[in-house]
Amino acid sequence: MIKQEFGDGRDWFLEHRFGLFVHWGPYAMPGWHEQIQQRMGIKRDDYARQIARFDPVDFDPEPWLDLMQQAGMTYIVITTKHHDGFCMWDSKRTDFKVTRNGGPDALKTLADACHARGIKLGLYYSVVDWKHPAYPNQGRHHELPLQDGDTPDENVYLSYLKEQIRELCTGYGDVSYIWWDMNVPQWEDESIHAMIRELQPGCVINDRGFHDRDAVDHWQQGIIATRERDYNPALGETDDVIKLPTESCDSLDALSWGYKTDADYYSLAYLKRNIAENMVRGNNYLLNVGPDAKGIIPPQQVDMLRQIGDWYEKIKACFTNTTPVTGMIEKPGVSLMQANEPTADGEYEYYVIVTEPLNCRGLQLRPIDASPLWVKLLNTSEYMQWARDIVPNDVTHPYLRIREIPVDEMAGDVLVFKMLFAKPLEVSTQMNTVEKI
Repeated sequence: MIKQEFGDGRDWFLEHRFGLFVHWGPYAMPGWHEQIQQRMGIKRDDYARQIARFDPVDFDPEPWLDLMQQAGMTYIVITTKHHDGFCMWDSKRTDFKVTRNGGPDALKTLADACHARGIKLGLYYSVVDWKHPAYPNQGRHHELPLQDGDTPDENVYLSYLKEQIRELCTGYGDVSYIWWDMNVPQWEDESIHAMIRELQPGCVINDRGFHDRDAVDHWQQGIIATRERDYNPALGETDDVIKLPTESCDSLDALSWGYKTDADYYSLAYLKRNIAENMVRGNNYLLNVGPDAKGIIPPQQVDMLRQIGDWYEKIKACFTNTTPVTGMIEKPGVSLMQANEPTADGEYEYYVIVTEPLNCRGLQLRPIDASPLWVKLLNTSEYMQWARDIVPNDVTHPYLRIREIPVDEMAGDVLVFKMLFAKPLEVSTQMNTVEKI
């Protein structure tokens, strides 16, 4: 299945499959959670006093970009304004910003470094705002209760928001992605998205913003479906999801997106499996880190991304210029990808991705009844033994199976096998099996 192409320079999203999410702001100072103000019931003025020392004058984005490239990531999304309303750029619309003490514009520093390396730049912006008095905080999810001095006014706040987005789309070079978060009031205002597309024609936008939610074609208008920690109630768990431009995001830390001093990190086995399970369905994957108040990514997170990068570099061919293939392998936890074009020699590449641990040294690829030219385990670059024969537990048809897989040595890893065939595999509608070659 092939996703809908966007056109107008926005098709980059269909090619750049793996990105870095960065939650960074003054909430890194207490080192607990990016929503500490709301979750701990801290008053607005008290929060401002607590984060007053946030001043990352020595911020250097180059280690971030070095790390993300080592991990195989090709685009980045940075929190320009989270729910606390603090702006990580030199906004002319507020003094609650990173440059308030005369320090550098952190976003400008990052944007310049990204453009120098050809890295796609995405900007996260929270619609919820705990600082601006015109935002209608009502104590709904991800909101504060109404605060003293608040003057809720939808028009005033949306005017503020629109002008801030204009700043982001005009002052930082090419912006490839606007990543909205928490449009709790469910406002719809197509003029905001129209402005983004006018100022940044190659920009894609996620589905938490201001599009018409009743429009059946908004997925084809450069709108990306967001699955957070593998959840989006608007999307089912059917194969049809891969027809939509979709991105899943998760954090290295199971408890927080922002910096946490005592993070509970996911296992590498879980993260690899989650990345692979999403990518085989056609989804992009955005993996988050939480730098400390100085903008330094914690050593544990650096090590995790490097290890993920070592794995991803070896197997990423299965997610590059390939298309998910359904209905060809019956075994749960085993998926198939097909290269979009034949090789120069007219041969056909397929990839078997195993996201569930194997319990034996053989992998039966039922109902594929075809002989490959060769099979290689990409994780180790080792050519594998294979057989196309009848096995004792099913004598109805011969099937392809991969043999002598190093399951003990590769425990906890997501295995990827590359197979080369002289002819393409085709599913027979009559036999409900794969035609022989």
